[in-house]
Amino acid sequence: MRKKVKVLAHRGYRAKYPENSLLAFKKGFEYGAHGLECDVQKTSDGRYVIIHDDTIDRTAKDKKKGVVGEMTLKKLQTVDLGKKQTIPEINEFLASIPEGKYVNMELKDETLLPSDGPELLEIFLKHVKKENLLVSSFDHSLLDYFKDQRIPIGLLLEEAHLSLGFTGIMKRVIKYRPAYMNLPVKMFDKIGKFPARILISIFKLMGCGIAFWTVNSREEFEHAYAFGDIIMTDEVEFILGELKKKEQG
Repeated sequence: MRKKVKVLAHRGYRAKYPENSLLAFKKGFEYGAHGLECDVQKTSDGRYVIIHDDTIDRTAKDKKKGVVGEMTLKKLQTVDLGKKQTIPEINEFLASIPEGKYVNMELKDETLLPSDGPELLEIFLKHVKKENLLVSSFDHSLLDYFKDQRIPIGLLLEEAHLSLGFTGIMKRVIKYRPAYMNLPVKMFDKIGKFPARILISIFKLMGCGIAFWTVNSREEFEHAYAFGDIIMTDEVEFILGELKKKEQG
């Protein structure tokens, strides 16, 4: 029997609600997401917040501007994300997650350092069971502590990592032995369907699960469903609808 695919709300139900907001996460679960993906940054006063960018410029609906790492938590919490939502502090966010739901915490290298690992892990495990936690990053050095503590990690790959070449990527996989390779679904277009399938097959042979981001169309879903174990999407209802058709058919 085929392994059941998890659908994660990417930055919450981002297609309809302010990304990385408590409302977006709540709605993702209400519409049936098995879990969620979110982003962690650090403030100037050493607090952790849930926001993707290293500035507030794109997501602030009140036209405020600023660099996350240069702003205090108090200042960041005055930013209007729309629909009466503000930037969540990490404990506030984690406390809002229903028990048993899966969480992919992406660590952002603009404000985080490897030395943040112990404090972050203590916070994560205060709210989420180890089996429901995945810690991922494009900056793989941020994952060292979590690997050492035997926490499931996801190696995020993007175009910049292609400069490592096949051998360089394999060395990373061997070093980290990640629970998942977090891959862009657009890799099928970028490097071609056949090379993408070969690469994914090798990752699987090395014991890695496959998590695809960001899957929002029917064509992207078909690729992700055929080869993946986790699907991250902005379009929660649509992708869950496609998954339901597969599971029933």
